[in-house]
Amino acid sequence: MRTILIALLMMLAAQVVADQKCDNVCQAMKPLNELFDEILTDTTMEDRYSREQELLKSSEFEAFRKNIYKCWSIPKRYRPVTVVVKVSFDELGNVKRNSIKKIFGDGKSYQAVEAAYLSVENIFSDCFVSVQLPVDDYDIWGTLELEFDSESLRQ
Repeated sequence: MRTILIALLMMLAAQVVADQKCDNVCQAMKPLNELFDEILTDTTMEDRYSREQELLKSSEFEAFRKNIYKCWSIPKRYRPVTVVVKVSFDELGNVKRNSIKKIFGDGKSYQAVEAAYLSVENIFSDCFVSVQLPVDDYDIWGTLELEFDSESLRQ
């Protein structure tokens, strides 16, 4: 009987220790849970997404897009090819120095992708003037990912 009582007391003590550890871990997790709740209920991201969608549908953005894409050309021997670049602009709409970064490239060969990327770089050094988009939305257009697809040149 004494052995059973000792075993029950040891199990009860182990449970108390486990509960205390859980309390410590649960207390440590509380700030993270509050942060997740704040993120999930934050409308700032929803507002930004809504503003972004409005901007992308605007006539100003369409003019910006046409201005860029009319300058892009790629020799037929490299087609089909697609490159995606990230470009950062200053508040005045000028491309920031050394801000054009290759994100993705797909084509017939490495040379095709490099030629397409070089052609994109040339847009911003030779042809493109500046972004003429609403300054209030700079947080949206300050850095853009742009896709250049040779298949769209046929249109």
